[in-house]
Amino acid sequence: MTTAFAKPHWATHIEHALASQLGSPYEHMEIHMLHAPNIDNLMPKYQVTTPITYPIAKRLALVVGTPKHHETLWLSVKAYQYVWQTNTRLKKETPLTSRAFKHTLRDIAGSKQAPASRLPEHFSLKSSLLPGGVVYRHMLTKDYCVQKGLTMPVVVKTNAIQILIPAIAKANGRVGDAIPFKQPDNNETFSALIKTCAQAEVVE
Repeated sequence: MTTAFAKPHWATHIEHALASQLGSPYEHMEIHMLHAPNIDNLMPKYQVTTPITYPIAKRLALVVGTPKHHETLWLSVKAYQYVWQTNTRLKKETPLTSRAFKHTLRDIAGSKQAPASRLPEHFSLKSSLLPGGVVYRHMLTKDYCVQKGLTMPVVVKTNAIQILIPAIAKANGRVGDAIPFKQPDNNETFSALIKTCAQAEVVE
């Protein structure tokens, strides 16, 4: 529990100024000085020395005073932002749908990762989530647009000739992935680059 202290007027001014300065991209920010030195009523010069990251840290170091006579103070920070929070347990590779989440206002100060600001289409989870879990940016990955077992056209280039052959995907893949394919008539296996969700191209 933080011990109450007689807060000088300049301390409140600094709290409000920093909340305004650092408040974007948050919905709401609260900054409170944990202690303050006995400085006269004039507004002292101040500088935040803690690196400003996103999300912001729960504690900020603040140097107050002059180069010759200064003191380091600590500020507690709460930074509220809307996040996507799951209503239920979600498995790895679950496609993102708004039905599985609720948009809630939450203090994210001190979080090690940035929360996802939206649920993009054609994306899924890289890892499972427990009920109440928050979706962070690093958890998102594009959906597989080619599923294992799918038969699709594959471009084969020979000199100036280009032909299309049907082939069966032997693994899941996304656009830009090189995955193994099998020719259905002779079971020959080869690697092809997924160019679009409807076509791949043999890679040399």
